Amino acid sequence: MAFGMHESFDRMRETLLEVGRDVTRLRVKSLPTIGLRWLLPRVQAFRQKMPKSVIEVVIDSEPADFRAEDFDAAIVYGHAVPKECEVVHLFTEDVQPFASPDLLSKWQTPVFEEMPILYNTEDGREWRHWLGATGLALASHNRAAVFDTDELAIQAAIAGHGVGLFDPRFLGPEIEEGRLVPLPGRFPASIGNYYFVYPRSRSENRIFRSLKSDLFAANA
Repeated sequence: MAFGMHESFDRMRETLLEVGRDVTRLRVKSLPTIGLRWLLPRVQAFRQKMPKSVIEVVIDSEPADFRAEDFDAAIVYGHAVPKECEVVHLFTEDVQPFASPDLLSKWQTPVFEEMPILYNTEDGREWRHWLGATGLALASHNRAAVFDTDELAIQAAIAGHGVGLFDPRFLGPEIEEGRLVPLPGRFPASIGNYYFVYPRSRSENRIFRSLKSDLFAANA
């Protein structure tokens, strides 16, 4: 009898701990650029709305593994996710070439195909997709630098090291302050999609539902 009571209390304690965790704490994993430039400002606004909530954002280039890592949700880019997860489309990434005014001033009539290019990834897949969609080509010698995140490529573009390929929604301050400008006549092209994913068990969490609602309302 005593053993059964102890066992029941143990289960009750575990349940209460889990409920307490659900109510007060959320962990979200995100890719670097969208995490820094899209997610964090929205999480900050949410914290002001619900100051007692604890939301931890982990910025990482690797997609979340919900089976091995303790995360409540994640932002991924076109990755397959486990069957036990819900997947919600955030937005399509529409990119176009941007450069600093100083770099463009050196090219009175910009010959895009000859300008130094900043690769966001080692394999240059973003540029390949954009070039395929626009029908343009690059000179074989104009790869100026290679980065592993958009964030680093953005800083290099601001410094005038080359032309970067970015989604304008990630460049709010840089565009408003004139630190980056789109290349004349170069139009956006859709190259991929961002998704918000989470285990179905999280969907009943009150704070999680509120955060999810705020994120998508801000993206509308």
